Amino acid sequence: MQCEWNYGQSFFILLSLIPTSILLSSWAVARFIWMPWVEYLNSLPEPKISYEKRYIITDDDIECLNENKDYESLIEKTLTEETPNGDVFFRYNHENEGFEFWCDKNPSYKNLETVARKYVKKFSCVDLYIDKKEEAWKEFWRLKKLEKEEKEEKEEKKEPNSVFAKFKSYNKGDGGNARKNGGPIAAKKANKFSWRGKFKEAPPFIKKEQKKEGKNLNWGNWFKLNSDEIHRIQGEDV
Repeated sequence: MQCEWNYGQSFFILLSLIPTSILLSSWAVARFIWMPWVEYLNSLPEPKISYEKRYIITDDDIECLNENKDYESLIEKTLTEETPNGDVFFRYNHENEGFEFWCDKNPSYKNLETVARKYVKKFSCVDLYIDKKEEAWKEFWRLKKLEKEEKEEKEEKKEPNSVFAKFKSYNKGDGGNARKNGGPIAAKKANKFSWRGKFKEAPPFIKKEQKKEGKNLNWGNWFKLNSDEIHRIQGEDV
């Protein structure tokens, strides 16, 4: 007895093998390739970010962290930060239009910029921070514009019908001359940092010392400090 070949049944059997093969291949890739790779990545040490590159201010920070416009009140908002140069006590002084800090060692300018970025982000006053790179680019394009304008004016002042063209010098600020020097473009504005003293000389520590001295003032010390006044009163009574 010969069995007739059922094409429909064969089609469905083959069709059922497709998801099975996909499932098995996916499991093999996950088990022998993806999971070992994830374990390898997790075993790698975390990349260390240098202190100078921390607390970068993003476009979202500029949009969202500018709520505090009462810059005079920032004198009461302080920050203590551990830097590669030691602990730094930091705050913004609106009267001096700049940041001031207390530190035992002399921190680098870039480290102070990092502390300033953390400060303005923490107290929502990002507009106070001046990005030197951005300012340098602004200055670069300003000088390029001046150089272009100077070149165009020289072309306009060129004498007609002359074999030897004569150019007049039109010095406008530091436009063309600054570019001819070939040096780096310096930013016109930068963050201002003022050193006010050692770390323990910061305002909070001074206040604590004053309170401590006040608590240690006993009757004997008070009498010594005011003995002259007491003798004067006794002399008047006599």
